[in-house]
Amino acid sequence: MQPTSLLLLALSSVAAASCGVNYGTCSAESRCCESALFECVPRGSQHDKFVCEPTWGSTMHAQADHVGLWAQCGGKDFTGSRKCPPGSACVTVNEHYAQCQATATDAKHLPTYAQCGGRNNDFDAQGKVCRDEDTCFRFNAHFWQCLPRNLAFF
Repeated sequence: MQPTSLLLLALSSVAAASCGVNYGTCSAESRCCESALFECVPRGSQHDKFVCEPTWGSTMHAQADHVGLWAQCGGKDFTGSRKCPPGSACVTVNEHYAQCQATATDAKHLPTYAQCGGRNNDFDAQGKVCRDEDTCFRFNAHFWQCLPRNLAFF
């Protein structure tokens, strides 16, 4: 085998072992993503493609003792958990349904779970920053989000 072939073979092995980009493709061999808040999951009709998607416990999903943001937290005959995640409150929509909704913030701060950075949609925070209880977590170059500091992932 020629030295050039060996070099290309070595480089392809290194590339195959690297982790996938968040919201992008990942390899079936490495099954890893650039962020610990993402997991490499099978997609496609034959489950032959793999994509880095947020894990169930990340972003707007529930912590162990909370329901998730935008989840039901009350209403007539509701028997589930009524505890909302940090930065949200249980808001009554009607007699039968209450929902965890993001709480309002002052003029200087972004609400929990709001986008706080990245190149997505020409994002501009207009000088606002995440609340003191939150941190601006970088998922990738395009999307950053205000997440509670007490999430288990930090």
